[in-house]
Amino acid sequence: MKLFKTKEVKNALMIGIISSISYLACYFARNILSVASPEIVATTDITLEYIGTLSTANMLSYAIGQLINGIIGDKVKGKYLVSGGLFCAGVSVAVVGISDSPVSMIVAYSLMGFFLSMIYAPLTKLIAENTHPIHAMRCCLGLTFASLFGTPVAGVVALAFNWKSAFILCGMILIAMGAIFYLSVLFFEKRGIVKYREQ
Repeated sequence: MKLFKTKEVKNALMIGIISSISYLACYFARNILSVASPEIVATTDITLEYIGTLSTANMLSYAIGQLINGIIGDKVKGKYLVSGGLFCAGVSVAVVGISDSPVSMIVAYSLMGFFLSMIYAPLTKLIAENTHPIHAMRCCLGLTFASLFGTPVAGVVALAFNWKSAFILCGMILIAMGAIFYLSVLFFEKRGIVKYREQ
């Protein structure tokens, strides 16, 4: 196909695909609690009020993380922030599935929000610095589509697994995605597909 014949388009496509899949994993994690809530309430002593507290704590830590990680993002390469954010968010969401302690659940779910705040800005920076503006726009559109598909993916997982297994699986996927993103960007750097501008 003519569309994929230029090196510039192929490079943008590779960056866009890995970025979109990473962002899909992020939104999968952000939606897993909401889709699993009915089962959690029906099968445990956890109340809707406590789930609301978990969501609020997560959103607050996400907002704080956006501020802190925005500053860090100017100093640290995106491959470290995105892969580290996915990995640590994966560990945090898995702890929610493993733990029976309300305190550890709220701490872990709050940390997940903080770690997920490390992902969007470095992804858009990676795309903007390494693709033509028209390709960057299309890659960012891919991020938007990925965010929309996060809820259906979480819903399918919640249907297929009990809530604890769904959280643990979500954690494993995020951990794996963190490693895949890091290795992919490392490969892109060696091929000259990803380069960094001087700060």
